[in-house]
Amino acid sequence: MQTLFKEVTPKRYANGNEMKENSSNVLDQYFTKPSVALKCFQKACEVIKKYENPDDFIFLEPSAGDGVFYDLFPKDRRIGIDIEPKRDGFI
Repeated sequence: MQTLFKEVTPKRYANGNEMKENSSNVLDQYFTKPSVALKCFQKACEVIKKYENPDDFIFLEPSAGDGVFYDLFPKDRRIGIDIEPKRDGFI
């Protein structure tokens, strides 16, 4: 029987560039640059301060990766979770 269609693996992109196949990255892990994490965290704190007291928050990083966001959070008010923890202290 002749097949009319072939299976096509969709191309994946990051930062506008096509990603190379990486068999060791089965969980689709993408690590945020520290400079990007810092800008995101600063902006989030700026917005929170308009409406709430940031000192009342516990910060949760649900995909902690290598901890660039986690490291920015107050040490006594942070939780890091990852399906494949990269360091001690993550759940």
